[in-house]
Order: sequence, then structure tokens, then C-alpha cells
Amino acid sequence: MEWFLKAFKQYAEFKGRARRKEYWMFWLFNYLFTLIIFIVETSYSDNFKITILFSLLMFLPSLAVTVRRLHDVDKSGWFVLINLIPLIGQIWLLLLLITDSTIGTNKYGENPKGINVLIEKEKIEDNTFFYLVMSFLISAFVAFGSYALFSYLGIFEETILIRQIIMTGLFIVTFYFSFNAYVKDEKNKKLEKL
Repeated sequence: MEWFLKAFKQYAEFKGRARRKEYWMFWLFNYLFTLIIFIVETSYSDNFKITILFSLLMFLPSLAVTVRRLHDVDKSGWFVLINLIPLIGQIWLLLLLITDSTIGTNKYGENPKGINVLIEKEKIEDNTFFYLVMSFLISAFVAFGSYALFSYLGIFEETILIRQIIMTGLFIVTFYFSFNAYVKDEKNKKLEKL
């Protein structure tokens, strides 16, 4: 929750850097709050005024934290516009957003982790594609499995949209945590060798 509030306090701050944890925790809580508001609102009325208002309220902090996250990997904030390219743009942006921070200081500021690494960073590019594919497969299995389970049990049968929202959320969360687990495991193996 503290990461969500930190990003929200930096409402329109496009300078500086945001680490992965700040970015993904902000989006997780943003997604959860939107989902809660949506569920409560649909149970009382058919219009989505509060959900739309909340989404508009969160637009600027979302854009700001995304720009700062891109700065953390030494990319311009204008890379957000790559999202406009269908499919390839979204995948490219996702890869930039899950990439680890640039070590030390870059042209956008100090490393937000506050770590100055003395050991030269070993790249794990040789295994990154494998990690992405495995994370994608695990995430797809969890998401579609939950969708099938909801369909079988008849949960949220009247609203397919809620099932799709839950499936998307499960996919994003599972992908994030599984990919990070693979990357941490690889880094730990390399540190043990030293």
C-alpha cells in the first residue's frame, strides 16, 4: 500500500526514477481498487460514474509512474507511446517495464534502490527469453484455469466481464511474480559462484 501512496503523492512528477516494485505495486492496488469500486457500483446501479471518475483520477499518477519506470531503465518517457503499436508495442513496453534498474546513476537520476553495486552486473540475456516464455505459460495456465473453474462452478455466470477482469488480473499478477522468481533465482545462482 505504501508504494501506491508514494506513487499517488508524486501525482504529476515525471522526473526521476521508479523501481519495479513501486510500479507494479501501484498497478496492483490501482487494479484492486478499480475492481472493488466496479463490483460495488454494479451491485447498486447500472451506470459506472464512480468507476469512470476513479479511472480519470488515476490517469495522471499512472502515466507519471510509468514514465519514471521507463527512466529507471534509461529510456525516455516518450517510450510510453510505443504502446500505440498494436501487439508488438504492448509486448515491447511490457519488456521494458519488467527490466531491472540501470545500475548506479543514469541521466534521469540516482538508482531508486539506493544500491551502488561494486560487482559488475552479469547479464542474464541468454535465459531471459526462457524466463519470459515460462512465466507466460504459468500465467496463462492460472488465468484460463480460473476461468474454466468459474465457468464450471457457475460463479459470475451472469457477468462474463467480471470473470474476464479476474482472469486478466490473475494473469498479470502471476506473470509478474513468476518472472521475478526466475530472475531472482538466476541472480542468486550467479552470486553463489562468486
